[in-house]
Amino acid sequence: MNDGSDEGKAFSTAAAMRELGIDKDNFRTIGLLPLVLVAWADGTVQRAEGALIRRVAREKGWLVGGGEALLERWLNARPDDDYVNAGLRLLHALTNERRGLSGAITTATLSNLLVLCKDVAEAAGGMWGLNNPISAEEEQALVRIAEAFEIGDAGTWRRIVAELEAQPPTEAPGPKGALVVGDLPAMLGDPLGTLMHCLNEHGDVVRIPIPGNEWYLISHPDHVKRVLVDQARNYPRGSSYDRFRLIFDKSIGTTDGEEWRPLRRMAQPAFHRESVSKMADMMTRCSEEMLEQWAKRERPEASFDVALAMQQLTLRIIGLAVFSVDLRAETASELGHAVVDALEYAAGASNPFRMPLTVPTPANRRFNRSLEIFARFIYETLDARAKDEGEPPPDLLSMLLATVDPETGEGLSREQLRNELLAYLVAGHETSANTLSWLFFMLSRHPLVARRVEAELAEVLGDEAPTVAKLDELRYLDQVIQETMRLYPPAFMLPREVQSEDNIGGYTIPAGAWVLVSPYVTHRRPDVWDNPEGFDPDRFLPEAVAARAPLAHFPFFAGPHKCIGQVMAMMEIKLVVAAMLRRCRLDLVPGFEPGLDAQVTLRPRHGVLVTPRFRGASGLEVGRAE
Repeated sequence: MNDGSDEGKAFSTAAAMRELGIDKDNFRTIGLLPLVLVAWADGTVQRAEGALIRRVAREKGWLVGGGEALLERWLNARPDDDYVNAGLRLLHALTNERRGLSGAITTATLSNLLVLCKDVAEAAGGMWGLNNPISAEEEQALVRIAEAFEIGDAGTWRRIVAELEAQPPTEAPGPKGALVVGDLPAMLGDPLGTLMHCLNEHGDVVRIPIPGNEWYLISHPDHVKRVLVDQARNYPRGSSYDRFRLIFDKSIGTTDGEEWRPLRRMAQPAFHRESVSKMADMMTRCSEEMLEQWAKRERPEASFDVALAMQQLTLRIIGLAVFSVDLRAETASELGHAVVDALEYAAGASNPFRMPLTVPTPANRRFNRSLEIFARFIYETLDARAKDEGEPPPDLLSMLLATVDPETGEGLSREQLRNELLAYLVAGHETSANTLSWLFFMLSRHPLVARRVEAELAEVLGDEAPTVAKLDELRYLDQVIQETMRLYPPAFMLPREVQSEDNIGGYTIPAGAWVLVSPYVTHRRPDVWDNPEGFDPDRFLPEAVAARAPLAHFPFFAGPHKCIGQVMAMMEIKLVVAAMLRRCRLDLVPGFEPGLDAQVTLRPRHGVLVTPRFRGASGLEVGRAE
């Protein structure tokens, strides 16, 4: 492949990959090349050797992206020495990358590969276990590999292998679970308690036994960063998102790779700050109109469920923002119930004992009814928009209808529009409503914090309604929102499927397993947060944030799949709180406890029961509005 004239030049992984015919999709297959070298050492690849290499490839997940064809090419025709040398050098170089392509290829991987190479050399013993001695040619190949990896020389590879084989297994610790059902009952019955128990009892990386799969709880901020940011390509949504595809099919929130990329490109402009800022006045107006409704009730002083009110408010806001449809009364109630039923079904979809959707159980009927309600509403809205010959309204639907993928020149199909619009409708109101509900609960529990928020609103806004131009000045309110989302993140658990075997925190994470990243758990780690169960907005002063790991706090997730609606959600939450607290204080009913309902989102199980106190000329009074 070369004559050695480039000896001493800086090594380029990209150039080496091009030279070897390897790309970003199948690069992990290079980890099999040392095994192939040993198999060819005596002039032919024996059947047992080939079978072992293929099994290793499957177990480690190293045959993706065309890797299987590449491996078969190596097994059928011996790679020449230049090719092997370049491959070994590339493999060693990838272990030194802190991010990017290195993925599952770590220094520990190289050492373990040396053990596997020894296993290949011994594989010719046959099915009867006759262990042929390692040949001189195989010995030379093993020495060559150890030297290339810089982990041994001619006299040490056997010692290295012996030491590695004597080490205890690197399986992560975790609860044992029942013989048949594993830890599934605990996860279904009390997921938050189970996850926190796993952290407190077993540490940073915890294996959770689940029937038919392996789950690994990852909670250290550095490990979260590896999964969501540095090695995001190795941790796609994959099969772990099948339950959400039941609702949203192939949408921006459920796809990966080449399916996801064009959807994100087309949707991103609609969620830029400039675009969503145009919706600010509408959000403020809706908030003030709800406040008026509270004040004009027959008994304004009566307590009510502010969590239910926030569901109604955010559903109305998202309806206007996305469709320019004012969702009230019957339609809003029907859609609201459909959202709850659909998310509850998705939350339990990983239960292996659940009946198929074709069986008319009560839960299945409710879920199918939800899908019918969603489809009818969205398709009727699309049909009405198609017939409207006037100027299109400035909403997200208009932006999506007008946008095309800059790379392909194609727009969204009717089915793609259905999927995206449904994702915005469900996620766009459920998560904001929950955050607002928890925020009002925490303010009622912490009156000193509430008074600071009210003082900031008075100083920044005076007698004026909140506007998008003033939001950046509401710094303490921003801290309160961030602290609320620390304790009650919109989504408490984020699953990812492991594409290729990895090593996290010294533990092997096998291909095909699921990794669970939990904002709820990471946000409560006592080694990251002082008094983690306490409520302290000053944790989010700029200097405090700068002193923490970047992913100690990630309510909107991180990496390429970071929530596309983050800017819109934060703007909405700030405007709603500012509009309401200017004119009203919400006091928690004495003795009331909301409870936690961990489905897909984290909502108050019993709502949040409050009594309103309206601001008048004479101050705060129960049941009065002037």
